Amino acid sequence: RRRHTRLGRWSRGLGDVYKRQGWGADALFVGFKAGDNSGRRGHLDQGSFVLDARGQRWALDLGADDEGLPGYDQREGRRWDFYRVRAEGHNTLVIDPGGGPDQDPRAAAQMGQLRSFAQGKSIGADLTPLYATRAERVWRWLALLNDDQLLLHDDVVTRAPATVHWAMHTAAVAEFPGDDGRTVVLRQGDARLEVSLVQPADAAFSVREARPGPHAPDPPGQAANDGIWKLTVELTEVTETAIEVRFRPLPPGPA
Repeated sequence: RRRHTRLGRWSRGLGDVYKRQGWGADALFVGFKAGDNSGRRGHLDQGSFVLDARGQRWALDLGADDEGLPGYDQREGRRWDFYRVRAEGHNTLVIDPGGGPDQDPRAAAQMGQLRSFAQGKSIGADLTPLYATRAERVWRWLALLNDDQLLLHDDVVTRAPATVHWAMHTAAVAEFPGDDGRTVVLRQGDARLEVSLVQPADAAFSVREARPGPHAPDPPGQAANDGIWKLTVELTEVTETAIEVRFRPLPPGPA
């Protein structure tokens, strides 16, 4: 089932939603995925998003790796070892990172209702089934605001104290204008995007290479992802938390 609007598309059956502020080259655009992991060539990417603004893609999807890599096409084999297939290789959440699949390969998320409110439009998704062995509740909300901003909000309740990773992949250069690490300005040429961590109050951003984490598999021959960076928030000993990130396009600045 599909619903079309002049500036967006919502497909509950496919588990995706696309929304834009306008059709100009500088308009803000967001795409959000919350569907089924069980497709034969699928990735563990439910909850992932892409974001365009000022004519640039800021939050990107890495795409597929080399289909000829040993084990890459085996649903029950080593497919879930490859970074570009795993949740850690997408713009979504990882709970208690380890060597196994970091979302349930047989589970599906449930897209919620598209809603309008005074400040804009929002869409939510129940991601709990993807993390059911680790969490009691995982919800992700995206709100596209009327003032050309995006708000991304996660609610997480875990079954036991856990480590939670929030991530976004980008080809932009990251600059930290302050000392607390809670605001990052991403830059591509003279285009700029401000990314602010609204909550939790005791966390900060870090920038890492787009590579497997220390406890994840790292098969030989997989893509090095050169030129791509990973903006992350890492929380430890989590039992209940909200992660809220605001994205705001800035006027052009010196390249």
